[in-house]
Amino acid sequence: MLSDLRRRLLGRLRWYWLREEAVAGATWLAMRVLPAKPVALVHGFPDSEGNAVEVVRGLVRRYPGTVLWLHNGPEPSEEMRHLDVPAGKVAFAQVNTLPAIRAVGQAEAVFFTHGMKTAVRPPRSRLVVNLWHGDGPKATITLPRCASTVAVAATHLWAAEKARIFGLRTTDVAVVGNPRVDSARLREVSETRRLLGLGDGGERIVLWMPTFRQGHDGRHFSFTDGEPLSSTVDAAITVPAGVRLLVKPHPMDTDDYSALGATVLTNGDLAKAGVTLAQLLAAADALMSDASSVWVDFLGFDRPVGFFLPDFDRYADTRGYNVPDLLEVLPGPVLPDLAAVSAFLAEVRDGRAAPPRTFDAFARIGYHAEPPVTDHLLTWLDDYQRARGARTLFAGSAAVPGAAR
Repeated sequence: MLSDLRRRLLGRLRWYWLREEAVAGATWLAMRVLPAKPVALVHGFPDSEGNAVEVVRGLVRRYPGTVLWLHNGPEPSEEMRHLDVPAGKVAFAQVNTLPAIRAVGQAEAVFFTHGMKTAVRPPRSRLVVNLWHGDGPKATITLPRCASTVAVAATHLWAAEKARIFGLRTTDVAVVGNPRVDSARLREVSETRRLLGLGDGGERIVLWMPTFRQGHDGRHFSFTDGEPLSSTVDAAITVPAGVRLLVKPHPMDTDDYSALGATVLTNGDLAKAGVTLAQLLAAADALMSDASSVWVDFLGFDRPVGFFLPDFDRYADTRGYNVPDLLEVLPGPVLPDLAAVSAFLAEVRDGRAAPPRTFDAFARIGYHAEPPVTDHLLTWLDDYQRARGARTLFAGSAAVPGAAR
């Protein structure tokens, strides 16, 4: 019976692999045989992924052709359908369906954040942009299919890492920042705090954003990168008066943070309030994080960052870091235990916590993100196209520079 089950399982896996290879092969051929159409295709995971959303906004302004946005479910999400762009400027298709696969084979520009089944090595006649979903010291263990013409980074340090893992030259990596930070400029901080019920600014807001130790992608796969933080931390965090501690778990995190002394904010809470992650970051006076990529985006505000890593060594042995010495690239204090966390919170309250630029690590990682990032990326891509003798695509109107207040 077990051998029969094993044969059926292997047969199904073999069929799945053959189907994936067939789709990839057909896309590779279509890109080289079919003429490119004036279509810029965008896919993010989840649908609300900030890099994809902001690139769609930028393409609507600057790309004269059709913007095709792929959704993951049967229908476009609420965030996709209600994006504030002119009616009729964006078309939709479900990812991995025949219309989407056909479009990838003929689109002259493709943008993705987490790889695609159709992300094969593109010919020179196509521009394929791996937006990815952030920089940071968390090791990349497995890669989806994500061949591209160029990739995007927010730091020179992790631009080199992306060139290595994606098989690109360093000159093929646009070090312009993550487009998702642009949404911070679209709303006043006071309005973000009001929408989330965070008061009028009387308390210092410290945002805690840990990466997951155990997670699930909401579809098929589970991930284990160590023990849940709730089991590693043996008591609630002592939050000093004058500080409000919020925890925003990773979207895939399955841990329960409700007993750790912080107010829990989920992706659902943000969506209900109409607040983006970048706007939440802009509303915070300080950040606590770890190996997550989010703290790199927070560097643009130059506000204190503390690194809560009670499982520093264990995480190194499970998921691992992509740098030889993590301490050399963290532009803020490492908080190994709850006492250190409480001390950091008190320093933030009293205005004594040092900003990232005062740490040597800030210069080592080479952070670079100048708003509006999306427009700088599209301009960089046009310069890249010129340099390789290809047609420029994004000559439309750029956004007016601004900053979150």
